[in-house]
Amino acid sequence: MESKRGFSVILAVVILFVFAFLVFGSIFVMNNDFANGEEKQTQLGSVNINLDLENAILDGNTINAVVKRNEGSGDLIAINFILEDGTSVGIIKKETTLAENQTEVFVLDLNEISLENAIAISVAPIYKLDDGEEVTGSSSSRISFVDFN
Repeated sequence: MESKRGFSVILAVVILFVFAFLVFGSIFVMNNDFANGEEKQTQLGSVNINLDLENAILDGNTINAVVKRNEGSGDLIAINFILEDGTSVGIIKKETTLAENQTEVFVLDLNEISLENAIAISVAPIYKLDDGEEVTGSSSSRISFVDFN
């Protein structure tokens, strides 16, 4: 009879130990996720990439887009060119390391996307966070086209 009582005490201690481990493990995971989320928000807040679409010329199925990067912090790795035809949107991604206060001409081939006729274009920066995650910023500098051909 004595051995059954000892067994239940050992079982109770093991159950309490497992429960405590689960509780502290859950607290650690939640705290770690919260800290990582705050760090990512801090990184997002410190990025200030500002692009100006200075000019865009539509010539048949090609667009020559002139983009200037203004002053601002962040590691620019690419630009999304957002094209509209009135009913749908297409995106052409171009990799670049355009530096602050620099201008670059991008040649876009409309055959890469399925738009009937592009009527407008805008740009959105793509940058990389410290953990390697790529983030797309908000679009800016919209230009409407008039095809003179």
